Amino acid sequence: MLLLVLSCGSSAPPSGPCPEGMVHVPGATFQAGATTEQVGAAEGWPEPWNLPRARQERAVEGFCVDVYEYPNDKGREPKVWVGWEDAKALCEEQGKRLCQEDEWVLACAGPEGWLFPYGDTFEAGRCNDEVPVGEAGHVAESGEFPRCASPYG
Repeated sequence: MLLLVLSCGSSAPPSGPCPEGMVHVPGATFQAGATTEQVGAAEGWPEPWNLPRARQERAVEGFCVDVYEYPNDKGREPKVWVGWEDAKALCEEQGKRLCQEDEWVLACAGPEGWLFPYGDTFEAGRCNDEVPVGEAGHVAESGEFPRCASPYG
């Protein structure tokens, strides 16, 4: 499996704030997946990204996640198209762990389970969406799209 974007996480500290450079995502029950109608907004995406996944309720404990994509430095180009084993190792080198799928979905889609970090309606140019999925090309530097943040930041 390849990860399009790599971010690292850690368990929520029992007390106190997350480590520097990370944001707390409180535990929540949320809707994951997408309806066929919602996926229609992403028409033209190559398989498997354009396949609907049944909406289902999921629950996640609170955790911390990097503010920016790996290497978590604003202004640096993030590491993308990384294999799972490599992604896991990169996070562990930083004393963190790779987020679980449901954690990643909650951190990105918010408690409402939006398709995009800002809602269910696609807005061209709001995020780093200039390069079609599955094609090589430039990935914008971390922090270049501040309006592409989820409710958790």
